Amino acid sequence: MKQLVIFQQGTLSAKDKERMSKEGYLAIESSDPARVVMPLPSSQFTPDEMLRCALYAIENSAGCKDNFVSQLIKLTREKQSASK
Repeated sequence: MKQLVIFQQGTLSAKDKERMSKEGYLAIESSDPARVVMPLPSSQFTPDEMLRCALYAIENSAGCKDNFVSQLIKLTREKQSASK
């Protein structure tokens, strides 16, 4: 398992990222590292569902947090509809 390290956006070069990856680190850059939140799977969502939501949010990175939350809400509604 890789270790996750958060950096200020723009501080790592491509060479830095490559070297960190080879050493077993996953380097994440953020414009505000102190606000990075690590979602954890709950019994309500499978890890794959959480990953799918996170990937969607990252792909549409403008408003990343809002996108992630909206995808979780959408998935919650789908699960609630399916269980009725």
